[in-house]
Amino acid sequence: IVIGAPEGYLPGGAGYAMVFDPVGPPAAWSQPAGTGCGPGAAPPVLVIPSPFLGQSRPIAVSGASPSTSGILFVSSPPYGITPLPGTCSLALDPATVTPFLAFTTSSSGSWSTTFVLPPDPAWAGTRLALQAALYPSLSPLGADLTNGVHIQLGWGSAGGPPGRPA
Repeated sequence: IVIGAPEGYLPGGAGYAMVFDPVGPPAAWSQPAGTGCGPGAAPPVLVIPSPFLGQSRPIAVSGASPSTSGILFVSSPPYGITPLPGTCSLALDPATVTPFLAFTTSSSGSWSTTFVLPPDPAWAGTRLALQAALYPSLSPLGADLTNGVHIQLGWGSAGGPPGRPA
């Protein structure tokens, strides 16, 4: 067994190499990041549970103003949380941020949707940062911000992709 060589026969017919993966497949995780802000006492909240590949996963905003427009932004994970005026913080990487999804909150100030993540092993270990902005707002920024959520796409408690042991 040769550790670190590509799986298969070695050049020159020197034998067979097997890849040894002591860590296992990347696990999915989700972590709140930074703080949101708005004109009210409590800022709107973004909730994204661990994003398991091959499963449906919800994304939800609560505590926002009723019937408000919003945009969910996505970026690479930032090197740190950027403080903004008031209690706000930016939990996105300004160099890679892009609009991901537009939405409108309900009359109760909430919104949710569900995404089906493909069971593609190529996505395992991908890390992203997400945060929503809601507008118009009386906030000094002109928009209310949710907290950020940093995620890693990965496999659930069942282990890795189909055909690979946990």
